[in-house]
Amino acid sequence: MKIGGAIVNQAELLKQTRTRIPDSKEALDTLIRHRLTWQGYAGEAYSGEYSVSASQYLSSREFKQTQEPLETPLDYSRLVYRIGNHDAPFLVGLYSMFDSIGNSNQLNAQKFAEMIVSCVQQIPYALILPTACDANLYQDEFISKYLAGGNSKCVGSEQFGLNTPVEFLTTLNGDCDTRSLLIYSVLSHYNYDVAMLNSMHYKHALIGINLPYSGLYYRNAHKKYVLWETTATGFKPGLLPTELSDTRHWNITLQSK
Repeated sequence: MKIGGAIVNQAELLKQTRTRIPDSKEALDTLIRHRLTWQGYAGEAYSGEYSVSASQYLSSREFKQTQEPLETPLDYSRLVYRIGNHDAPFLVGLYSMFDSIGNSNQLNAQKFAEMIVSCVQQIPYALILPTACDANLYQDEFISKYLAGGNSKCVGSEQFGLNTPVEFLTTLNGDCDTRSLLIYSVLSHYNYDVAMLNSMHYKHALIGINLPYSGLYYRNAHKKYVLWETTATGFKPGLLPTELSDTRHWNITLQSK
């Protein structure tokens, strides 16, 4: 699921400390650390550091590679559900970072959610593809145009065209479904009523949150999930690009409550 809207490159807002990622089990105690610096929707200055271990990265990657091929939308829902559950215990470093920021800034429930989502939004976008990053291999208009652009960032030959939450935290490479799955996992951990939504029509993914925001929402039974774009900076809950705004084309893939 790839965004058809704006792509941002906010490298100047992202400060990171990279450690080489082992490609075998020879260095399972290696820690991969990242320091992130970003702004909230009102210009709030946030920063923090988290780490994941090489063993967690390898475990997450290997788990993804053992999953069955996708044949139906239900298969995709099962895939992201299993991947999210598998990676959940490995996100403690990220939770610690968010807990520290939330406590030091005395953030309420809405501001805390906004801090989390704005953090992910300001990580530069990278297209994740199941085959090579070659525009000639794809009929999708967005993928072809994006790959033809001079500033495109693409990671090819990733199974399902998806990075797991731990792969994303390790490499900082993620597109719409990669980002949405991580945010869904984190907000679920904090007991928010949140959903991950996908659109086959738009070939895109985002999240919805059951909080008293105004703007576009997806109704599921008696609940209103306010839609939240994850791939570009500045998108507050309830605001979507016009070309993604017809809620008839959205469906819930994961739901926390």
